Amino acid sequence: MIANSGGLTGAPAGAAQAHGKPQEPENEVDDFPVMWAAPDTTARTLPWQLDPARRSKGYRTDLVLTDRRLVILGVEARAGLSPADELWSLPRNDVACAERMTFSEGAADVRLRFTDESWARLKVGDAAKLTCTGWAERY
Repeated sequence: MIANSGGLTGAPAGAAQAHGKPQEPENEVDDFPVMWAAPDTTARTLPWQLDPARRSKGYRTDLVLTDRRLVILGVEARAGLSPADELWSLPRNDVACAERMTFSEGAADVRLRFTDESWARLKVGDAAKLTCTGWAERY
């Protein structure tokens, strides 16, 4: 399942009324994209290419969730099909849960939680496919 076509992106600061009231303004309006991670935790190892402000125009990231692992791919925009580079992966057992966040553009934001209690908030193509339903929820 390819779930993330935009990487870490967020709602503009003035978008609160269009998407309801922020639950966590510090992570939804004041600072986005965001991750919470102590040194040496999983979220700290996420690739910098997830930040749209730091990658080249036309570059995108795809998040792939299989029954064995979570993979982040990077794809350079070119004419025709472009090969994807694996930027990051980890065993699926290290993913605790993905929660759909209510304050988001198109209801596409999820908080991806890892078993070491670190997390990152991502904008994904279809949050319903990635969320905790059916997972062993640990949080």
